[in-house]
Amino acid sequence: ATGINRIGGSLQAYRKLLRKFVDNQADAIHNISAARDGDDAPGAVRAAHTLKGVARSIGATELQRLGAELEQTLSQSPQADILPLLSATAAELQRVTQAVTQALGLEGQEKPTAPQGLPADYGQRLQGLAGQIEDYDSQAGDTLEALLAEVGDGPARDHLKALEKLLGQYDFDAALEALRAIMEPEHGQ
Repeated sequence: ATGINRIGGSLQAYRKLLRKFVDNQADAIHNISAARDGDDAPGAVRAAHTLKGVARSIGATELQRLGAELEQTLSQSPQADILPLLSATAAELQRVTQAVTQALGLEGQEKPTAPQGLPADYGQRLQGLAGQIEDYDSQAGDTLEALLAEVGDGPARDHLKALEKLLGQYDFDAALEALRAIMEPEHGQ
């Protein structure tokens, strides 16, 4: 109920947000650890901040609390022993993810069959998407979702799915870089 209220009462929008949560936050603990191990303290703080914010958005209060504690610890003491806190956060993330997956009926769900090939206006639509991403337009995710519905299986779909993940994490700079790589001729189809 908290999550639905935060998104303005729209059950459909909340379900979409939950799906994004499952898709984009599954690797959150790995991303935090990898950033920290790679001496990227700001990256670790950013990943914890994103987890905290998304958990708040969906109404996962305990995960939000743990994410906030993790963010604060990483900000204040980049070299602190965070293993117990990281383990507790990982366990709560797994619990929430499993609950969401069950609630949405995503377990064992097969991926819908996408049409084959690319739309005729694929390049033009990528250009439009690039403009949205450059403007930090939150509608970029919807544009990409519509495009994915028309792209068949293959490398182009894989690249767009990776781009979708970056947009889901609100990493517009990395998303723009990934999109520019997709638009290079060798990525074609």
